[in-house]
Amino acid sequence: VTGVQTCALPIYPVLVVCDIGRRSALVTDQLRAAGYEGAVSLDGGIEGWIAAGLETVAPEGLSASDYVRYDRQLKLPNFGMAGQQALRDARVAVVGVGGLGAPVLAYLAGAGVGHLTIIDSDLVETSNLHRQPIYSMSDVGRPKPEAAASYAAALNPTIEVDQITSHIDEGNAHDLLSGHDVVITCTDNFATAHAINRATVDLGIPMVFASVYRSEGQF
Repeated sequence: VTGVQTCALPIYPVLVVCDIGRRSALVTDQLRAAGYEGAVSLDGGIEGWIAAGLETVAPEGLSASDYVRYDRQLKLPNFGMAGQQALRDARVAVVGVGGLGAPVLAYLAGAGVGHLTIIDSDLVETSNLHRQPIYSMSDVGRPKPEAAASYAAALNPTIEVDQITSHIDEGNAHDLLSGHDVVITCTDNFATAHAINRATVDLGIPMVFASVYRSEGQF
């Protein structure tokens, strides 16, 4: 610009970091073009740093591997580390691991809910497999809570999973559900749903009720 005195930009090292090093490399090129000759990008990003086994410092409660596992949800607005720690500390009971309970369990385990209790009295059948993808042919004949717990533990070995192969009713619902933060009811039996509802009201525990039938669902 005419009449404006210019000076050279100082050559101080500027380290640009992102997850995998792609965006930081682009930003580094733009910074250099603007005169910041000392700009460099961390090759491979923070994921590459962790994969190389280099030292990291994580806030209390989350390990470096936790940051990799939960990376996408940690970045969600208003979630962050506090949200992840809340999930880690939560105890959730899932009643029924069939057509609805199977994907519910998969997402809860994957998200890092620290303690899951699986309650069901059924066995895995071949006719379940087309819509309950947490099971395989080798699970046919196994109690659903046992097979579901194996799946959850394999998906996320950092969580605790309890399995209860039992029918839940008025006589045992209070004892089985006590101590949980949330109960998710994925059963197609109305008597069971009413028993769970009465127990959770008595215990002061939120109950999430949902059901699927053919191509319909309710929540």
